Amino acid sequence: MPLFLFVFCGIYGLMQFYLFRRVRLAFPGMGWWAAPLIAFLVLMIFMPIGVRMLERAGHHRVAMWLSAPGHSWLAIIVWFVTLGLACDGWNFSMSVAARIAPAARSMAIPPRSALAVVGIGVAMIAAWGLHEAAAFRIKRVTVRLASLPPGFRPIRLMQVSDLHLGMFMRESSLRRVAELIRDARPDVLVSTGDMVDSSYHRDGLAKYLAALDPPLGKFAVLGNHDYYAGATTSLAFHAAAGFRVLRGGESVLVAPGLRIAGVDDPAGGPAAPATVARNGAEAVILLKHRPDVDDSIDFDLQLSGHTHGGQFFPHSLIVKMINGRLAGLYRLAGGKLLYISRGTGYWGPPMRFLAPPEVAEITIERE
Repeated sequence: MPLFLFVFCGIYGLMQFYLFRRVRLAFPGMGWWAAPLIAFLVLMIFMPIGVRMLERAGHHRVAMWLSAPGHSWLAIIVWFVTLGLACDGWNFSMSVAARIAPAARSMAIPPRSALAVVGIGVAMIAAWGLHEAAAFRIKRVTVRLASLPPGFRPIRLMQVSDLHLGMFMRESSLRRVAELIRDARPDVLVSTGDMVDSSYHRDGLAKYLAALDPPLGKFAVLGNHDYYAGATTSLAFHAAAGFRVLRGGESVLVAPGLRIAGVDDPAGGPAAPATVARNGAEAVILLKHRPDVDDSIDFDLQLSGHTHGGQFFPHSLIVKMINGRLAGLYRLAGGKLLYISRGTGYWGPPMRFLAPPEVAEITIERE
């Protein structure tokens, strides 16, 4: 953890320095105005860490007030640096072109104009990001499984993932998600982890999920943030919301020929190897928060989340590099399938960009 904090603060600090440098280039005579800007940027470096520390210390209301600006800045500074580097690249290419055609030098963007262009660009992206994060939608997918028995009646399964209820996602958002699910009337509802993220501002939220009553049941697994919020309180919330939490390979036969199983997230600590019992002509749907695949577990379709689909570009490029997969349906070796949800909520910045939230509606059919 200390190494992570050191790397995070170092990279994040360099990004703040880049912003400060661009402002100084645009306004070289800013004088004493540089001091409050420096103070603000230094504060922003430590704000995400400070919010989490305040929350863990029980100062929930203060943490909530600071969360929106502190976490929003994470996305804003990434977009600022991305657009700023694009302007730098353009100016560099014009300086190179000017060696052949001197007139190209006039096409370079002056520092003050570049700052204005980048600022307007960031404001437009942030505005869209706020809208996109709140634009909940159903993503429909059809999956055909050869292991299902003859005569299997198609089943509609709905998957929520990464709601992050509490500090980030709150009542108004969850109510709209619950209405979306209720109107779709699925046969079964599953959650693939990170349902909760805080013990604060969570009271009363379970009732919206508890009101959902699909005929084949509601099942869930815990994600890393469920454990960060506390396994005991997270399990209690799931119970109040009417979800059965599947752990260690525990499985339930939800319909003749279709079994749903679940495994714990590694954030819960070392666990015994999970096994899933398959009885005869059955297909197994495995709920697993992180999209890494354990070949020792017998399943036909794994449902995961965790990646948020990258949540916002260009952060999505880093997420894809780390996880290898970002979102959507993947075919694996041996005929297995993996579906990774983009997530229904968000973590950190209350924004999404080129990674809209989703509630997946997966129709399960026999191949």
